[in-house]
Amino acid sequence: MVTKEQFETIENGVRVRLKFATVPKLKGGKGNPHQGRILKVTEGAIGQLFTSGKGYFDRVNEGLVEEGKEANFEPKPRAWGVRVEGTPLIEHKEKFYLDVIFDEPGQTRFLLDGEEIERDMIEGLEEKKEGEQGGLENKVYVRSIGLESIESAEFI
Repeated sequence: MVTKEQFETIENGVRVRLKFATVPKLKGGKGNPHQGRILKVTEGAIGQLFTSGKGYFDRVNEGLVEEGKEANFEPKPRAWGVRVEGTPLIEHKEKFYLDVIFDEPGQTRFLLDGEEIERDMIEGLEEKKEGEQGGLENKVYVRSIGLESIESAEFI
């Protein structure tokens, strides 16, 4: 497991390779027999860490320019949490999250009660939809991952 201190003094734009495991929310509420029993394990995901929310803004606008579009993207305010100034950390309800812009998604597998299960066999698992991002076709994938979910973080 990682600690918030590992991310408090990093340089802006540093790249990181992550391994993390999360429990996805599934559709169907408590009636879903898989609810709370699925673990999503991702290994080898590579992304960039930015010390302000400007990294996301810049990446989307750079992508718009590359696609021959006007760089007029303005992100909406965060829906939850507060950025810890000068770090890639988000604080929310006394927990810390690492804000990562992914370049490579890594390999993901799913476990049901510790046994591997195919994604399409999981009841109520949905794909996360990205926002409009100013009409950007090659979306910028940003995620806030709870520090307690991150098993390893290697700066590269």
